[in-house]
Amino acid sequence: MKPSFYPTHYVSSIVVLAWLIVMAVNRAMAGNLSLMGSLLLLFGVAVLLVLIIVNLVNLFKWRRKSWHPGPRLY
Repeated sequence: MKPSFYPTHYVSSIVVLAWLIVMAVNRAMAGNLSLMGSLLLLFGVAVLLVLIIVNLVNLFKWRRKSWHPGPRLY
């Protein structure tokens, strides 16, 4: 049975993290950051990208598990 909708906590966290990355890049493009501020921003964007990847992996795992609810008999 295919899932009718995705779990909202994975999808909403991916959207929120992507929005935070867009806002951070917009802030960096303004050009008013010091060296330490830009390093912290780069570290923060890297952490957010890792969190997006983790949420995408969890979403695909959930999707695979929901399509194959029982043990595979082959």
